Amino acid sequence: SYDKAISDWYRKVLGKPDMSVFSYTSDTLSIFSIAEKMAKHGWGVDRQHFPDSLHIMITPAHENVVDKFLQDLRNAVEEVKANPTQMEGMAAMYGAVAKLQDHTMVNSFIFNFLDSLTKAD
Repeated sequence: SYDKAISDWYRKVLGKPDMSVFSYTSDTLSIFSIAEKMAKHGWGVDRQHFPDSLHIMITPAHENVVDKFLQDLRNAVEEVKANPTQMEGMAAMYGAVAKLQDHTMVNSFIFNFLDSLTKAD
């Protein structure tokens, strides 16, 4: 069901999702800080860029955790509202990367890191 309390903090679901996979963002709060707070509540929320957003997939298996998720999301939003300039953990990294004009170094680092993980000995 649609939850009005949650809808107050974000402005939009991105795109026009046909199914239960979608991204959402906020025009007023750091979406990455919200993700960081959700992680502290035990949730693994996927972060995305261009635009900065969170990615979620909902299945019938989530029915037994939806109330807990929404309450933790409310709490995360309230925590970020109380300290909107506090950027820590992954939120700080994602925020910094999003501000880079040239992503060449970031791409190079990611490719080298992935190569090191998959390199045959």
